[in-house]
This record gives sequence, C-alpha cells and structure tokens, in this order.
Amino acid sequence: MPPFAWTFFGSGKGFDYFKDRPVPRFRVSCSDASKLGEATFFGGSGWIICSRSLADFLRAWQPDGIDILPIEVELKGGHIVPAGDYVFVDVTLRVPTIDAEAMNLAIIDGPTGRFYRPDVGTHFTVRKDIPDTARLFRDQHLPSLIFAADVVIQAYRRQRKWRRLYWRDPSPRPVAC
Repeated sequence: MPPFAWTFFGSGKGFDYFKDRPVPRFRVSCSDASKLGEATFFGGSGWIICSRSLADFLRAWQPDGIDILPIEVELKGGHIVPAGDYVFVDVTLRVPTIDAEAMNLAIIDGPTGRFYRPDVGTHFTVRKDIPDTARLFRDQHLPSLIFAADVVIQAYRRQRKWRRLYWRDPSPRPVAC
C-alpha cells in the first residue's frame, strides 16, 4: 500500500466535456511569465492547474488515471501565455481509500451518488489494501480529494517544482477565447 501523504481538491471526471470547446483562459496575479515557473495552482474549479512539465511528471506516476487539458494563462497586464505551457490536471483513478468502518462512517445513497455520513473532515483512516499501483487517486465515495502516495510527494519535492501563486479572481472561471 502506498502511504497516504497529501490531498488536493478536485472533481475526478476528466475533461471530455471541454475537449471540443475553446481553450479555457485563467487570470493570475503575476505580471511576469518567468515567475510562473513550475508553479502549481489550486483553482476554485477544483482541478490542479500547473505547468506542462509538472503535469507530465504526475502522469508518469499514474499514466492510467490522469487527464490533462491545455489552458491559456492571462497575466496581470493582459499578456497571454499560450495554451500548452500550463494545463488543468484531473486525477480520474478511483480507489476505495477511506476506511469507513475504522472511522465509524456509514455510506449512504444520495441524489448524485454514494457518500459518507457523517461528513468526513480532514483526518482520514486510510485502508491498508490500496494497490501499490495507485499513486495518485481519489476515494470512490469522496471524489473531491486527491490522494498521493509518499513516493510521489518525495519525488515532487526533490524536483523542487513546488511554488504556489494565486489567481486574481478567487474563483476563476473559464473564459472563451
């Protein structure tokens, strides 16, 4: 089992809906493209937004469970970083992750799927039978979180790709180009 290391927020459905639509554009508070670097962004949309090279790094760890959608980035001042340098990343692999029995949670049917009750907070008891091949994944009943194995986080930190910048708009929305 890969050790639990970190969580992100997201949707887990991939980007099929967007593939035949105009490239999404997001605004950032930075005015110099060189300062974006390998930065990772966490947008209000719930997807990971990052450089193409960081997305490729993530896909290398979980090739069968990562979807990537190129985006444009609009810098403060209006300069546009073309599509492809930065991307949305969505983790689509779902694995039974949270040990509901150990956490005394019930799984109930809701209008859009099955959910844990009571609601899960930020501390989790992770199942011991998570496959070693699951490196980046979502829980099947709590798809808003992305779990990452320790080995991925350690490799990520060794790459020194971590840098967090902020969107000018706290809840960015795609803008048709």
